[in-house]
Amino acid sequence: MKELVRPGGVLAIVGFAMPSSPMDRALIASGFVYKTARELRGHYWEHDAPVRWPPPLSINQIRALVERELPGATFRRRMAHRYSIMWRAP
Repeated sequence: MKELVRPGGVLAIVGFAMPSSPMDRALIASGFVYKTARELRGHYWEHDAPVRWPPPLSINQIRALVERELPGATFRRRMAHRYSIMWRAP
């Protein structure tokens, strides 16, 4: 994907990965609580995008891949098995 980004353009990725640490497990649990609370209040929307489950890589494996392929990218762990990547093309 990085070859498709123009100089100065931004590549944003949100994906799923398996946990690598206790922090990841805590974020999974907090995501479950958040989703359940939203469902109970009638404020949860379920996407229809395809999901490959279980995710083939762990958070640490994804982070290593990002460091190798997208130098300078920002990698963040998110709730519910998710991560986000932001990279600006040189």
